[in-house]
Amino acid sequence: HTQLVESSDGRASNQLSVGVNPENHTPQERIALLKKHIENFVELWGTEKNFAVMKRFIKIYINDFEGAKTLREKLMTIKTAPEMLEYLSTTEYIIK
Repeated sequence: HTQLVESSDGRASNQLSVGVNPENHTPQERIALLKKHIENFVELWGTEKNFAVMKRFIKIYINDFEGAKTLREKLMTIKTAPEMLEYLSTTEYIIK
């Protein structure tokens, strides 16, 4: 189960509870980590929890590389986990 780690002062950190820091990965690896995070969300919550809560993680994974802003903006318009996973699996990105 993947989630943000909250620091002692109450601020969320980009360090994920599974010990993965997206900042230390290539853009392709970050996209794979986001997909895994979405899959874990679906496995844990199914349709019990609104998928919109996952959108706060998109900026953590999809940032600081060319094409990130455009990809992030598109991902924020997607409403369901299956749609996002399909988009991430079937779309070509401009990533450098």
